[in-house]
Amino acid sequence: MNQDYKEILKRLEEQVGQVEEVIQPLEKVSSVFELKEGKSDLEQAKTFVSLSYALASSLFSYLKLNAVDTNDHPIMVELQRLKQYAEKIRKVEQKQNHSEQDQRPPVSMAVADRVVRQHIRFNGKNK
Repeated sequence: MNQDYKEILKRLEEQVGQVEEVIQPLEKVSSVFELKEGKSDLEQAKTFVSLSYALASSLFSYLKLNAVDTNDHPIMVELQRLKQYAEKIRKVEQKQNHSEQDQRPPVSMAVADRVVRQHIRFNGKNK
C-alpha cells in the first residue's frame, strides 16, 4: 500500500477515535439535553460544541467519501462556525485558569493589623 494512503488511514483512525470519545456520553442518555444536567455553563458549551463538531465533521467525511466538492458546501461554513466557538471556549478557559493562578491568598485583617502595629512599635523604640 502506498505510504500516503497509510498516513491518511492512520489519521482517519485517530479522528474516528476522537469522535467516539465525544459521542460516547450519548449512549447513556435518552436526550441530548440530559448532558447539561449538573454542569457549569462552560462545560455545557464544551459538550454541545464538541458534539456538533463531531457530527459536522462526520458529515464532511461522508461528503468527501462520496466525491462531493466541499469547498463551497454549507458544511464548511458550519465547521468554521464551530471552530470559532471552540476557540472562544478555549480563551474563556485560559482566562479562568490564569485568574485562578493570579489570585492572592486571603489576608486576615487581624493579622495584618497586628503586623503593622508591631512594626510601628518596633520602629518607635529604635529612634
